[in-house]
Amino acid sequence: MRCYKRSDQWLKVINYKYIDVIVTGLVKKDCSFLLNSMEDGKPIGLMEMEFVPVYERKRIYRELENNGVKETDKIVRFNQGIPCNVKFRNWTSTNKLRIPSFHKFVS
Repeated sequence: MRCYKRSDQWLKVINYKYIDVIVTGLVKKDCSFLLNSMEDGKPIGLMEMEFVPVYERKRIYRELENNGVKETDKIVRFNQGIPCNVKFRNWTSTNKLRIPSFHKFVS
């Protein structure tokens, strides 16, 4: 059996996928966003807050002030979801997004 080593010229390329989702809430514990499918409204993942640029995060908070929220001790649910586009690596075996990150808002 031959073993091959990667050269210093080796480059890993990740083929990201993009999807339109609805941000429907916020998990207080780790400040991640709840993501739901635009097609059927089912939950499809959590997006860590750190992947959302500061100016976009402020836009989300402005939307919340205008639309209101329902709050429990663990989750803040938005009265009206916020549509956005996220990039992700792949689908998990449980039909969730793997490593989703914010890309842009959808009008």
